[in-house]
Amino acid sequence: MSDRIPENGDIVIHGSRAGAAPAYTLGSVPGPDQLHCSTRQEAESLARPCAQRLEVDLWLSDDAITFTPLARFR
Repeated sequence: MSDRIPENGDIVIHGSRAGAAPAYTLGSVPGPDQLHCSTRQEAESLARPCAQRLEVDLWLSDDAITFTPLARFR
């Protein structure tokens, strides 16, 4: 596994600021985001069990360039 970028099938939580409040979306690599969450905690609570079940890794990205590994299930 790469320590810097997600591999195909990995799940990424994308953080963004839409207006005054942060927002988070979930998606798998490659592909568009598929689910919107209002908090990072909500996003992680949905994404972590899915990543574990699919045996893929979970990542966080706040800028679509930098990725931080959150959990490794590969």
